[in-house]
Amino acid sequence: MYFANDEHKENYNYLMGLYRLKPGDDVEYEASIYIASYPQIFKCFGEISTEFGPLSYLLDEELAQEGNHNIGALTGTTRRMVACGMSLYNGLEVSLSDIFSTLGEEEFNVLIQAIKIRARK
Repeated sequence: MYFANDEHKENYNYLMGLYRLKPGDDVEYEASIYIASYPQIFKCFGEISTEFGPLSYLLDEELAQEGNHNIGALTGTTRRMVACGMSLYNGLEVSLSDIFSTLGEEEFNVLIQAIKIRARK
């Protein structure tokens, strides 16, 4: 599986443990967790609860405030990655043209890996 760096892999393992998942258990959650683990996104989290998928806390201002999440630290690129992750999680409608227009190679590879995770049955 592709990881941008060791920190990305460590964050992924941490979140998978927090949500008590093993690879393939719940591909919707796993794809969301994988994107949430990307270091530039993961740094935005405060207190992570497992009530919702992790990316939910970065798209909802009320949830963000409750958990001390820093959604202001999201960039245009990471905000689009979060939206794409939510699309893989719950079907949030996104424009792939808009998302892919801002990605560097690393971010592109992260999203492709997330799509591969979600495509598993």
